[in-house]
Amino acid sequence: MHDATDWLEHLRRAIAADPRGVTGVAERLGYSRPAISRVLSGTYGDTRKIAAAVMGELVSIDCPYLGTAITAAQCRGYALRSYPAITALEVPHWRACRRCPHNRRKRS
Repeated sequence: MHDATDWLEHLRRAIAADPRGVTGVAERLGYSRPAISRVLSGTYGDTRKIAAAVMGELVSIDCPYLGTAITAAQCRGYALRSYPAITALEVPHWRACRRCPHNRRKRS
């Protein structure tokens, strides 16, 4: 579980790493540059939605099946797929995802 302020540190690191800075990260998150600047200065107000966007789009998860880092949003996308929505080639990944410790979906 992440600390409540971890998302802000992830946001700052992403901005430092992005060649376009705040503008590039804001676009990735689907927010305006001024909104992200206000978050950084502490004047935005309720930041829960932005925090969720940061955790979903900027935080990496090591996928045991793929053997690489993916975003939390990508992980969630794999985890929420239904069996009828996948191809035969995707079945091993689907099965691995059902057992994965990163999968928060309730397993039956």
